[in-house]
Amino acid sequence: MINADNFIYKICPSDLWREAENSGRFCGAGIDLVDGFIHFSTAAQVQETAALHFNGVEGLVLVQIDISSLTIVWEESRAGALFPHLYGDLPLSAVSATWPMPLLASGSHEFPSDVKVQQDNEPTEGFAIILAMIVVAIISIIAAPLLGLVGRSAQSTYEQRVTSHLSHEARENLELGVYLTKIADGPPSYFTTVTSASSRELADACERRLLAVNAAQLNGHTLTDNSTRHSPVTVSANRKASVFIVNKGTEQDTRYNRYLVISCALGNEGEIGLLTSELASLTGSYFTINLNEY
Repeated sequence: MINADNFIYKICPSDLWREAENSGRFCGAGIDLVDGFIHFSTAAQVQETAALHFNGVEGLVLVQIDISSLTIVWEESRAGALFPHLYGDLPLSAVSATWPMPLLASGSHEFPSDVKVQQDNEPTEGFAIILAMIVVAIISIIAAPLLGLVGRSAQSTYEQRVTSHLSHEARENLELGVYLTKIADGPPSYFTTVTSASSRELADACERRLLAVNAAQLNGHTLTDNSTRHSPVTVSANRKASVFIVNKGTEQDTRYNRYLVISCALGNEGEIGLLTSELASLTGSYFTINLNEY
C-alpha cells in the first residue's frame, strides 16, 4: 500500500522541469539556488505555497516526490511550520508523478484530483481567529474612539504584508533571471522588448524607482529601449511581475560584457518589490558584480 505521507511536492516552471528531465537531474530553481537546498511542500502545504508565491503564474507543473529513498531535513519555515528540504540535487528516480497546473480565472491553480491538498476553506493557521478575537475585544472595551486607529493599523499591516510578498516574489524571480541569463549567455530567446501596456506600466514604475535611488545602475539605458529584454509579464488580480535584462555590453569596461538583471513586482496601489543583480561575462564565465534590493 502506498503511504501518502511518503510524498512531498515541488511547484516548478514547466520549461525548467523539461531541462531537468533532459539533463537527468534537478538542482533547484530560484530561491533554492540561493539557500543551498531545494524547498518542498507537503500535500497540506502545497496549495498555500502556490497561492503565496505562484499566484497568476502560467506554465507550472506539480512534481510528486517519493521521499523513501531521500534524506529529507524538516526545518521551520512559513509561520513556524516544518517544511521538507533536500540538501543536494533531486534524483529523478525519486519522482513518482508530474501534473500540469492549469491557471484559473481567479489567478489560483487547479490541482490534480488524486493529490489531497488542503482546500481554501480549511484553516491554515490560528492567526485569523486570534486577530478577530483581538479586534472584537478592542471594540467591546474601548468602543468607537479607537476604531479609526484600529483601521489605520490594519491598513498599515496589510500594506507591509503586500510589500513583503512583492519583495519575496521579486527575489525568487531575480534568482531565476540570473540563472536563465547564465545558461542562455544573455537574455533568453523568448524574452521580448517592451510593447504591451502591462509591460510598459511595469517598466516605467520600476525605472522610476531605480532612477530615484541608484541611477548609475542603468548608466543611461532605459527599460523600454532596444537593449532591454523582459520575461513574459505575470499579471494577477493584485500585482504584475517580470524580469528585465539590460545588455550593457562593454561600455563600462572593454574586458567583459555586463548584464543588469532587474526583477520587479508591482502592486495595484503602487507598492514595489525591486531587486537587481549586475553580471559580468568573461570567457564564458559569469561573475556577480553587485546585488541590490530597493
